[in-house]
Amino acid sequence: MRARVAQSHLFTARVIVWAALSALLLWYVRWGSEIISITAYYHIRRSVPYIWNTFHDGLPEVGTQAFLDVVYWAAIAVTVLGVLALFWLALTPSEKEATEPDAGHRHS
Repeated sequence: MRARVAQSHLFTARVIVWAALSALLLWYVRWGSEIISITAYYHIRRSVPYIWNTFHDGLPEVGTQAFLDVVYWAAIAVTVLGVLALFWLALTPSEKEATEPDAGHRHS
């Protein structure tokens, strides 16, 4: 019974940390910014959406531009979803950690 309660608390903590990391990532994607170096002495700050739109504007013009646009934005979406999945997997305990007995709990 105690192990179930501990696992439930561990899962709840993992969900809370994952949700916080996900919210921070999504905040950064929408409102974050980066400093871009133009020269060694000249730096400018640009938002992440501005940078992605600049890369999008720099794509080559091909016959089916709509297809290239879909591929570009799908790649960004897959990247963001992949990072969210990575956060979840990084917080998942390994099999070894899951099967180790609690160090503070003694069996009588």
